[in-house]
This record gives sequence, structure tokens and C-alpha cells, in this order.
Amino acid sequence: YYASLNHGYRAGTYSGQGYFSPDQIYLTKPEKVDAYEIGVKSRFLANRFEITAAAFDYNYKDQQINEVVGAVGFLRNAGKSRVRGAESEL
Repeated sequence: YYASLNHGYRAGTYSGQGYFSPDQIYLTKPEKVDAYEIGVKSRFLANRFEITAAAFDYNYKDQQINEVVGAVGFLRNAGKSRVRGAESEL
């Protein structure tokens, strides 16, 4: 069994992918994330059966995303966002 709590940071930067106008170049805010995960890894029946399972929750502030408009990609802030999920293997 395990549990983890992590805090991540991605520095702010400028979006230098504007090809057509100086107005397409601007700054993005830093991205921050709090990541929570719990899970289990175990083997049974003389190591012939293995189970791995995890559940996670990521809480972002000012998440940086790449938005494509026409032929140009822009790095932008999405504000607050959340990713929740689970995975398992047998």
C-alpha cells in the first residue's frame, strides 16, 4: 500500500510561437499542481497473480495548455483545473 502527496511547479514563460504578429507573443503565469495518489501493489498464489491499482487527483492552478488556432499554437493559462482518475492491472 502507498500514498503520496506532491507539489509541482512549471515556470511562467512567454508564448513565442506567434508567427504572424507581435500581438501573438505574450507571457503565461506559472503553473502549480497538487497531486494526490493512493494505491496498492501485491502478488498472490506463489507470485503467479499480481494486482496493481491506484487512484489519483491533480489540482492545477493556472495550468499551461497548448491551444492551436489555425496554423499557430499558443501556450495559454487555463486557470483552475482538476484531473481525477484510477487505473488497475491484473
